This record gives sequence, structure tokens and C-alpha cells, in this order.
Amino acid sequence: MLGSFGAVVRLPGPSERGELFAVAYTIAYLALSIPAVIAGVAATAYGLRATAICYAVGLIVLCLATLVSARPRKRR
Repeated sequence: MLGSFGAVVRLPGPSERGELFAVAYTIAYLALSIPAVIAGVAATAYGLRATAICYAVGLIVLCLATLVSARPRKRR
């Protein structure tokens, strides 16, 4: 987060930085809390084992997609 904030802090003027950081923290907290809430609801409805398996498969898919998109491209 430090690297992200270091890059973003240069964008707004001094009077707008507080608003920018508030939005960034809100997005970060939502990105961490929404999957946890969904997993809690799913665990209640489908059971902990099924939820954990689906959660793990989802994470694996996201990791593989990140690796594929981040690999170096060949220059022509």
C-alpha cells in the first residue's frame, strides 16, 4: 500500500489528498470485507467445506490469471 500511496499522492493538490486517501482506504476495506461476508453467508447456506473449496478454486483462478497477464510479452 505504501508504494500505491506514494504514486497516488502526487496526483491531487494538497487540499484534495485527504479525500483521495479516504476513497482509497474505503475501496481497500471493501475489497477485503466483501469476500469474507460472502464466504460467511455461503458457509451458512452450503457448508464450510464446499465454501472453502470454492473459495480456494476462485483464488487459484485469480492467481493464474494474474500470472498469465503479468508475464513478459515478446517484442516483434
